[in-house]
Amino acid sequence: MCSKLTDAHINPSKINEMKVKICTQVFSHSVGSLMKWIAQWDIKDNNKLPPEAADTADFLLFMDKLFDSFNILRISKPQAKPLKCPVTKKSPHEEFWQIAISIVESMRFFCPDKRKLILVPTLRNLKFTIKGFLYLKRKLLQKKKFKFILTGAFNQDPLENLFSYIRSHGVRCTNPDVSHFVSSFKSLVINNCMSTHSPGSNCQKDITVRNLDTLHNFLTCQTIHASQITCSDTPQVPRQIVSQSRTKVLRCTIVYISGAILKILMRSKTVRNCEECRNHLAVRNQTPRVDDFIEARQYEQGHLSRPGDCLTFLITYSINILFYLIPLVCHYRNISKSLQNRLQSELNFNIMNCLSHNLGMNLWQVIIRCSLFWWCKQVNQWYGHKIYQISFKKSTQRYY
Repeated sequence: MCSKLTDAHINPSKINEMKVKICTQVFSHSVGSLMKWIAQWDIKDNNKLPPEAADTADFLLFMDKLFDSFNILRISKPQAKPLKCPVTKKSPHEEFWQIAISIVESMRFFCPDKRKLILVPTLRNLKFTIKGFLYLKRKLLQKKKFKFILTGAFNQDPLENLFSYIRSHGVRCTNPDVSHFVSSFKSLVINNCMSTHSPGSNCQKDITVRNLDTLHNFLTCQTIHASQITCSDTPQVPRQIVSQSRTKVLRCTIVYISGAILKILMRSKTVRNCEECRNHLAVRNQTPRVDDFIEARQYEQGHLSRPGDCLTFLITYSINILFYLIPLVCHYRNISKSLQNRLQSELNFNIMNCLSHNLGMNLWQVIIRCSLFWWCKQVNQWYGHKIYQISFKKSTQRYY
């Protein structure tokens, strides 16, 4: 359910302390809401969390809101997160920041050496940051008559990006003096198409505007041809793969994924305007539902979709089949067609069709596309992490 979390978020030996996104991905609404919900379950399972995890979840949700209020980069107003909207006179930011100051003042860190709670500079500086934004809000909105404030512009990312561009421009002079800095700066102003050489940089792209537009000449690369082998005979799926038992966490996860696929299907006007299609997608029996993760991930003003029993059944068995077959046929051509033939031979998608629309075909197309995207994302993330570790190890060895 928390697909962005990896070993680099959990294992202390792999945590990159200079990456802020490692912190924000842990202190997030998805992690906090699921942790709080699972802590309330009365089950005997390896994934059971103790009741004390609910307190940790409350802290994560508070920090997620605080990060949202400090990282506003767009003028658009998202309905799900009211603190992500620009700061205005009527926005809830000032009220939340006042509450946040009292919460931060009450926080303490436990020092194992002194065996007592202590106040660290991090908490003091966080309180100063909140008070600074309260001052800026009153100064800019009331006295200077600003219409709104984007808090994401008040950080050091633009300055860090500028210096990374300067260093990347002087490839053999990564520590420039004044004359080199001035000449590189002039070149970047005229031809500002440079990018940082460090893929694991600590800052994100800032919201500054380019001074001059540049004509980019793109180099053509040799096309990598796919394998000429076609997958005409897809392997059989063992029965134990399809009918394996599922824990409550897995069942809740699949229902949440089914809701996401339902939302994709509802984007089609033909499906959205057909009452019979909507009934096929959302019809429910009297069986107990496992909508816990949908309830947990639901924002105050969010609109998550709740799937029907038939849709959940088809997606559950389709995922079991696809994630067994994709690693076996990933090197063939026409993967989607091969997976389609196997799904249609194992499951009956025609039960989703109405008199006018072939909803079953749309369903297996979306399931296959989402499954292929998810599998490729996981593989790329694993290989990317390994390559980053190898390159980082080589660079440190060369430095020392």
